[in-house]
Amino acid sequence: VWQSMARVGVADLFDANYQKLSQGQLRKLLIARALIRRPPVVALDEICVGLDPASRRQVLDLIENVAADGTQVLYVNHRREEMLSAITHELVLKDGRVERKEPRAKNQEPRAKNQALNSQLSTCV
Repeated sequence: VWQSMARVGVADLFDANYQKLSQGQLRKLLIARALIRRPPVVALDEICVGLDPASRRQVLDLIENVAADGTQVLYVNHRREEMLSAITHELVLKDGRVERKEPRAKNQEPRAKNQALNSQLSTCV
């Protein structure tokens, strides 16, 4: 458990009162909990909601590493600047209907090189 918490950067919250945590701290603890047993598949829905820019970067990097270690990632997100390079296929919805379903275009910039996110995050680090 502690190792999973350390991986997400919340090991200092091991003995914390969960009722007194911020939304971001609680979200990071839930991510750590989901990754404890190194699941073969993880479903993430708007994983960065409630996180400050530095925590967003940390969590997105963590998810990239989890995917690189072999975990399949199902990633739901509304922010293009938070697209993970590990994502290989896209399903785009518009007004509740499938607009596009295809392999992710090779020319799309992965998040690590995405200037919009990096500039936004670097102002807060």
